[in-house]
Amino acid sequence: MTQDWREKEQLEKNFSGIVGKRDGKSGIAFLSASGLHEVSAPDSESLIVTLYRAFRRTVGTDGESDGELQQNLTFDCQYQVLDATQSEAELFRQLQFFRSVPIVHSLGGGITVFPERQSRWNVTGDLVFSCLKPSEDGVEDNMILRLVNLSRKTASSKFQLPIMGEIGQTDAAERAVIGQENAETVTLTLPAWRIGTWRISLKKQ
Repeated sequence: MTQDWREKEQLEKNFSGIVGKRDGKSGIAFLSASGLHEVSAPDSESLIVTLYRAFRRTVGTDGESDGELQQNLTFDCQYQVLDATQSEAELFRQLQFFRSVPIVHSLGGGITVFPERQSRWNVTGDLVFSCLKPSEDGVEDNMILRLVNLSRKTASSKFQLPIMGEIGQTDAAERAVIGQENAETVTLTLPAWRIGTWRISLKKQ
């Protein structure tokens, strides 16, 4: 009888962004700009990362030689030492900047006058920004904000609107709004491993 037999679990696991381990005091993390890699953690201290796994030919076939990368490969990676205070959100934001370097524009000579009030959105804290988009129902000056909690505990972030507005939590389908608040800066909270959605209604000046 083999009905209860299970194949041994593979030590290597696939990943494409961040992999790491930590205890209450410190940790290590490996960040990859692109590509699919493999990782294993055979003991409490080590991470073994396979950047690229290749085969000369696939099993049971003559191989697909035109699909092989017959060249030197380059991988963009970072190694990060973690302390007890560094959150998962900080690590994820570091990966975002690593993958998409901010674009900087230089202004020419002369005097540039900026308006007294600049329109800006800002998220700070332990939640990760996912998206800011127009609402699906097309209501004018209504936006949808999504944040993610990537940690194993309840986390919060401060969200700053460009102008005064109404903000309230809704569901993923953007229907009912709960706990609507009239403010320019609000504190948003999510339980562990949750995605949160908020509807924002901006007030015209």
